Amino acid sequence: MQDEYIKIGLRRLKLAEEFKGEKLEKEIRTFKTKKIETAQNLSLFESMEGLIL
Repeated sequence: MQDEYIKIGLRRLKLAEEFKGEKLEKEIRTFKTKKIETAQNLSLFESMEGLIL
């Protein structure tokens, strides 16, 4: 577990390109940010303004 944090730190601070023979690369996000979700919800409600429920 600690090696993962070391790899992240080395990559972010650009101190190394490899750690223990493994190339340091940014991992792909596997989650959605709240900012995107909020923008989608706002556009949904804006499109519903003319509707009568």
